Amino acid sequence: MNQNIIKIRIFLNFMLIFFSFFISAQQKYLDHEVAYLSVKPKVDGKLDSNLLFLKKRYFLNNDKGIEKNIDVSYRIAYGANFFYVFMEATADSLTYRDRAYQNGDGFQRLLAKPQVDKQTTGEFYVLACSAVNKKSMEWSRNICWYYNVEHIFKKTSQNTELRCIQHNDKISFELILPWKDVYPYHPWISDQIGFNLCFVKAIGESNKMEFKVLKDELGAENSNRKYVLLKFQTPDHKDKNQTYLILNKNNVNIDQKVTGTIVTIASKSSQEHLLFKIKTGENSNVAYNKINYSCKKGVNKINVEILKKEVPPGGYKIEWYNLEGTSSGSRYFTVLPKFDTIVFSKEIELLKNKITESSYNTLKYRLFEIKKELKKLKAYETSSKLRFAIYNLKKSIEEAKNGVDVLAHEKGHYVYKHGLKGLIKGTIAIAVVSYVTGDVSFIATALPTAMVTSKYSREFETQADKYAKSELKRLNIPSKPLVKMFIEMEKY
Repeated sequence: MNQNIIKIRIFLNFMLIFFSFFISAQQKYLDHEVAYLSVKPKVDGKLDSNLLFLKKRYFLNNDKGIEKNIDVSYRIAYGANFFYVFMEATADSLTYRDRAYQNGDGFQRLLAKPQVDKQTTGEFYVLACSAVNKKSMEWSRNICWYYNVEHIFKKTSQNTELRCIQHNDKISFELILPWKDVYPYHPWISDQIGFNLCFVKAIGESNKMEFKVLKDELGAENSNRKYVLLKFQTPDHKDKNQTYLILNKNNVNIDQKVTGTIVTIASKSSQEHLLFKIKTGENSNVAYNKINYSCKKGVNKINVEILKKEVPPGGYKIEWYNLEGTSSGSRYFTVLPKFDTIVFSKEIELLKNKITESSYNTLKYRLFEIKKELKKLKAYETSSKLRFAIYNLKKSIEEAKNGVDVLAHEKGHYVYKHGLKGLIKGTIAIAVVSYVTGDVSFIATALPTAMVTSKYSREFETQADKYAKSELKRLNIPSKPLVKMFIEMEKY
């Protein structure tokens, strides 16, 4: 065979493989745009007559394991504040099973943040919806099954509505999901939104059939998820102004501003007036703000500074509403203490000869954990856990600078198996920090435990104090500052 022909064939085969891979690697869009609704539908399990125009869609990936002729379709739409799903299947009746979202009758719905040039993502929400007929199963009616790979079971808000009914030889599911329940996703703010849907129909006593938009095991927790991209229809709004808000960051350093992105859909040129209340964890008002801006017909998007003054580290809540009374909501954010990993690392190194080796290693480990958690923290997440970790590390370093090796004292509790006392000290510490920082959500549950169990603490504390003194003495570290600190503590 001519060598040139062989080379041409090799080249063509290579190009075929290359383009096949290239095409398969492209992120796919769901056919047809997601329609816009100016008004939220009434959720009763039936498709409203004015929604018959919504595109009837069919699942492309059906379970072939069971020979059963079931016609299943779905319709989707969206509004300024919600995502809408309607599903219908041929069936004589609804089947109610435990975890029906997995076992039938029910469904799983994915909304996700797409990753550039990737077919899977680790940022998503999987909502689980079930047909339920008794109170003990209500928890599974609609719940966030898992999100962002490693987080499991998160309650939806009271604004999430799901109804399922049987009528005319069909069963149907109707869902309204507020965008706030899949925060920070929103079609006018997010660059793109990924989607998948899996309907699960119970068959017989224990079998089931699955119908999927995209083939993926949505039931496989702790895994990235596949998705198709949604195209949202440009809205033609026919009602009063509706506004939606996300914070650009839900965790900020103490010297950072709290800013947000606002989108308002307007049916005509108008003015929008928003009022903001910023509150502490114990519901005390910290600041107010008012923002006015002009809107043109259509979608209006602006960035605003919501909190203009510096506030102490803590957990905070923003309540907002427009003067027209058509939009309102709340957002939470965390103000983290000032934290510089280089400065903290140097301070810990300077303490190496002033504290026990185990205490030194513990401080280094705490710093490592904080850095790891900071790296994992998403812009849209709050983190009281991280805030307390920074506060406690800073406190331990300051005490060690003054010659107090508190960690050696705490090790005494471990040596003498004072698990109960460790719980009490941790409870009191959390309560004190909560009070100082204004985030008192822990106090209600923490202090009763401490009050009930504190009568057991005296002997434990004495043993731990003695252990700490002996450890410091063994390592030639002065114990006087430790003794002084515990004397001061006795006054409280």
